[in-house]
This record gives sequence, structure tokens and C-alpha cells, in this order.
Amino acid sequence: MTKIAPEVKNAFILDARNLISYIQASPKRTVSILNKIFALKNASKILEFTSVEKLCASLQAVYQGIHDKNISFNKDIFILIRAVILKIEECCQQISENNFDPIDVKLYVTSCDKAAAGEIIDTSVFSKKPKVKKSSTNSRQKIDKIIEVHSKAIGEVLNAHEEMIARSYKLNNQINLLKPLETDPSPLKIAAIRKQLAADFKILQTELESSHEEIFNFIKDDEYFVNDHQEIRGFFVYANGVKYLISGEYLSDITYENPLNYVTIQNQLCYKKIEDDKEVFIPIYFLSSLFPGQMKKKSNGLDTIFIAEYQSQRIGIIVDYMQTFISIVKKPLPNCFENFPILKGLVFDEKYDMIPILYIPEILKKFRSLRGYDVKMFEVNTRPRIYRILIVDDSETTREVEKGVLSEFLVDQAMDGIKALEMAKTTQYDLIITDDAMPRMNGEIFLDNLRRMENYTTIPVIAIATQQLEKANAFINKAEFKRSDLLHSVKELLND
Repeated sequence: MTKIAPEVKNAFILDARNLISYIQASPKRTVSILNKIFALKNASKILEFTSVEKLCASLQAVYQGIHDKNISFNKDIFILIRAVILKIEECCQQISENNFDPIDVKLYVTSCDKAAAGEIIDTSVFSKKPKVKKSSTNSRQKIDKIIEVHSKAIGEVLNAHEEMIARSYKLNNQINLLKPLETDPSPLKIAAIRKQLAADFKILQTELESSHEEIFNFIKDDEYFVNDHQEIRGFFVYANGVKYLISGEYLSDITYENPLNYVTIQNQLCYKKIEDDKEVFIPIYFLSSLFPGQMKKKSNGLDTIFIAEYQSQRIGIIVDYMQTFISIVKKPLPNCFENFPILKGLVFDEKYDMIPILYIPEILKKFRSLRGYDVKMFEVNTRPRIYRILIVDDSETTREVEKGVLSEFLVDQAMDGIKALEMAKTTQYDLIITDDAMPRMNGEIFLDNLRRMENYTTIPVIAIATQQLEKANAFINKAEFKRSDLLHSVKELLND
């Protein structure tokens, strides 16, 4: 590595930490963040800080995806961004100590690449703690033992509770059977027996109430769960006769559909939905396919479908049947469940049964592994495409008017042909709208240069000018400009 002057190194570290502070304060200001990341990435490349350069390039791809609306800014993306900037801070600390050895950032780069491509990322890898050896006698082991004891205690209390309920019904029935026998020649004896049974019944009821209270106290005072519980709304569902809970966190809709209406695209079963007067095909899967057993046949002809969304991906999950319920989530799960990422936590239902919570992102990942076709190709074909358009005009007012008409598209602006050519070299546009009379370079010369670029030989161009331009695909007279004409021409040329 080339020797770096201390003032240059310090200036670089200051810029890096300013970027980190800026992202922490305003993580959703994509445009300004992209500019700062781009500058730091270039500085990293010049100074040969390869680890920082790789992290900046990956972070730039994520923010570009957010800016282009190809991925949404959700909890997992936020965790990923936070992890990357913390890694950049670690690199800065190393540089400040004159240690220029590259840091391994493969995990962060790979996660950013997946996120930028719209794939599922596992953010738990950024919060995992080192596993403790079995021989260690730390507090974590003690907690694990407490969990084991508490799990047994829950079962014992619940079993005793159910047993007392059964005994109470049996005793009450015996008391009722004895009532007619009071007319027996020995009514006093029978009355005494009934009195004793009634007393036993009262004791049993007291024990039952005590057991009932013990359950709630156990749940409330459980030292392992008390700091990590939260109240959520979800849906108890059944798959192969087993009860699970699906949190509403990733659900966008619940619908019912006749299986006869499903369609098959590239060997994938899909649910057809109409959105904004367009047909959208959502891949669907049976939750039962992930669990052992055999799905029960439904008495009615409709399937219950949960529409789940995660990182711009959407699937339908078919369950046997469902019911609505609010409960208390008990998490995190004990260590014995660490190899089951499909489970997020536990809830107690109305019968105090412990019901596992299904983790939708992991469910989606499992379904993806079952697909028999190219997942990305299917999503590209079914996801509505967002087109990018460049408006070239020296009048800011005209540019803003045209941009307002094209609000459903991503629109960039250039004030003349020279600026437009510079932008076309770094960004691939799907359509260009240009004026003719502009300073520095007019529309005719601009189009002549544009068509010389290999990737713009067939890109549609609309001329909004006083006269037709030879190399434009459509012409709108500026003096007779109508908003409807522009929108019609754009959609026609884009086949939208």
C-alpha cells in the first residue's frame, strides 16, 4: 500500500464517520446518502482501503434499490444498513491505528447483494453471539437449566389443572345422582355422604382456582421470558391438524378462492388477482407441504389464502383453516430451537396450550427452495416494471409540467443535450423526451449523438418541439401540447 499522509488519513476517517452519523440520523434520505457513499467509495479506492470500498459499493447498491423502489425500506433492510455502517466504523478504527490489513466483509457484501436483488436476507447473522462451550459454567447455562425446569413445570401445572377440571365434573355429577336418594329409609346417612361430597367439591374448586392463578403467575413472573414478551395480533391456523400462529406483521391480505380458478405458470400454481385493472399472478403454496402428515380435505370448496409480502416478494399461503386471536408472545425461544429458524416464538392460546409462531420470511425461503422454475424470472415477469424516463428541455417549468404528467414513472431531467448525453452514459433510460431549441446543444444534434450509442439505437424518443425531429419516434407540437397526448404517447411507445 502507498504511504498515506496522516492528514489525508484523518480526513478520510472524518468523512467516513460523518457518513455513518448522517445515516444513523436520517437513514431514509436516499439521494443525499447515495452522494456521500459515492464520494467515500471513490476515496477508498484511491487510498486502497479495499474493505471500506467493498462495503460502500454494497451499501450503494442497497440504497440505489431503495431509491429506484425495487426494494422497500423495512426492518431487515434497516438492520442490514446498521450492520454495514458499524463494520465501516470498525474499519476506520483499524485505519486510525495504522493497521491497513483488509477486514473480511464477505458476509456484509453478500447480504447487500441479496437485498439489492430483492432476495431474502438473514439478518440474524449480525446479532448472533458466540456459542458457549458445554463445559462453561456461565449464567447462560443456568438460564438453560431454568428453561428446562420451567418447561416441565408448565406441563405439570397444566396436567394437574386438567385433572382437577375432570374431577370437578365427576364429583358434581355424583352429587346430583344422590339427590333423589334422600327419600331412602336412611336419609340422614345419604345426606351426610352428599354433604361430604359437597365439601370435597368445594375444596377441589379452591384448588382449581389456585392452579389457575399459578399458571398466570408463572407466565407473568417467568424470569426467562419477562423481558422479551410483546402483544401481537395474529391468526391461529391449522396445517395437517397441527395449530400454529401466523403474525400479521408480513400479511397484506387474506382471501378465499376456489381451487378451480388457479392458474399454472411455469409449473407454478398461482392465484390470479386484479390490481389497478391489471392481472397479477401470485405464486401460492400449501402450508401443509412444509410439515409432516396429510392435509385434511375441506368440506367447502374454497381455500383460505394468506397473502404475505417480504422484501418486494409476494406469495400466497394456503392453510387448512384459521381463526383470529390476540395473545402474548413469549420469546426468544430456548436454545434447543435454534436449528428451527422457521419458528419465531411461542404463544399461549385460550386453553393455555403453547403454540409455535411461524416466521414468514423463513417460510418464504422454504417455499422458494421448492420451486421448480427460475424464481427471479417469474418475479420479473409478474412484478410491474417501473420505467425510467429522461426529460430534456431548457425550460424548468416545462420539465416540471411533463414530470407531473408522468408521475407514475421514474423521471430524470436535463437542461440541454450535453447534460443529457452525460446522464445517458451512466444511466439506462427506457424513453427520452426532448425539445429542439436548447442552448449548447439542440435536440437534433443531441439525437444524432444519442443514436450513435449502442444501447440507445432503439430506445424510443418523443420530440416535444415546434417541428419534427428526424430521429425521434413520435412528435408532439409544443404549441398544441396536451397532457393526455403525452401520457398516451409514452405508454404506447413503452407498450405499457
